[in-house]
Amino acid sequence: MRLPDPRRSYAVLIGASTYRSDAVADLPAVRNNLYYLAAVLTHPGLGGLPVERCVVVPDPTDVRAVYRTLRSCASAAEDTLLVYFAGHGQTGPRDELFLVLADTDPSELRFSALPFDVIREVIADSPAADRVVILDCCFSGRAVQDMGSGTETPLGQVGIEGTYVLTSAPVNTVAPAPVGATYTSFTGKLLAFLTGGVPGGPALLTFGEIYRRLLRTATAKGLPVPGQRGTGTVDMPGLTRNPAATEPGAPAPAAGAAEGRATGSVLSGTWPSLKVRRRLGIPLMLLGVTLPVLAWSTPTPTRSLVAVPIVGAVLCAAGVTLRKRPYRTLAIAAYVL
Repeated sequence: MRLPDPRRSYAVLIGASTYRSDAVADLPAVRNNLYYLAAVLTHPGLGGLPVERCVVVPDPTDVRAVYRTLRSCASAAEDTLLVYFAGHGQTGPRDELFLVLADTDPSELRFSALPFDVIREVIADSPAADRVVILDCCFSGRAVQDMGSGTETPLGQVGIEGTYVLTSAPVNTVAPAPVGATYTSFTGKLLAFLTGGVPGGPALLTFGEIYRRLLRTATAKGLPVPGQRGTGTVDMPGLTRNPAATEPGAPAPAAGAAEGRATGSVLSGTWPSLKVRRRLGIPLMLLGVTLPVLAWSTPTPTRSLVAVPIVGAVLCAAGVTLRKRPYRTLAIAAYVL
């Protein structure tokens, strides 16, 4: 077993949490899905992917832009290509699966949503040795089709070796996203497993092991049963290191990697919860707005020179706390000024 080669692999994480159409309910938890899954995949003690090779696409509105991002990463991936989507899924007149984007009009699915068939084609054309699709959306089981033998196969993907599909729900089932929850149900269980690991288990968490754990949890809690299908031995490579491994020679995760175990907060040792980030970040931002006003209203230039670095430090802290890049950008600008 092995992890994806960090220099020859790509992950593309796509999710829609807010929607312009009144006919589609917002899913605030999806944004958390994206950024915490990215944190796991890029954590040096877990997934180990370089940050620049884990592309996050939040609330996309342009189908063509999403396609171009997928195609660019898929063509550059040589070892492993991972494509993840979280949000709403809807079916077309021929029962085909469409992934709903932020600007999707349910009455115009063919022109405003992302057809799963497009993802299938992009993956089929990728030179990556292992290609993985994880779908956390309603009707995601339509990406796999029961072949009558107890196994499933991706629609139209017979013959595409090295492909693995993991879905959050069966063909005609809605994927739960509890109101007020930090993550959607499926991704929350996935993240808890990746950060908690298997005590005494192997050094790496393979897709096959991940599926068995998710299936066991879903069955025990009465949740929609996940689906899977892999060709060849693609379910054997590891997605992340096992932070609870005790196998001799197992790589040790970085400090804090396993502290989010079974808490619902991914990497809680290094990533504050959403509630904490909001409580800390909002006062810091308000303070950051107040300080320059006070500094600029005083005739003493020395005070202004002192206040600007303070504002920069406050904004930087708010940016780190909220994990929002615009605030880090403002902090740098403040220091430059």
